[in-house]
Amino acid sequence: MSEDNNEQEDLASEVPSPLEETEELISQLSTAEQAEARLEICKGCPSLRLNVICRTCQCFVVGKVWFNNQSCPEDKW
Repeated sequence: MSEDNNEQEDLASEVPSPLEETEELISQLSTAEQAEARLEICKGCPSLRLNVICRTCQCFVVGKVWFNNQSCPEDKW
């Protein structure tokens, strides 16, 4: 029985806390200024479809511009 408890404790120590996950997500966000500048670039791009979808990567640019780990598939930002 104590072996089960140790296994549960080991598993619990591997699971990040909600606070850690939130801090990680926040660290990946662009500033409002960065997101706005990226979106302006997208708005001037001929690959933008319906003002929200990139024809090249099929993403929703209004969301993608907010993440630091994302980039334009055409190297515009």
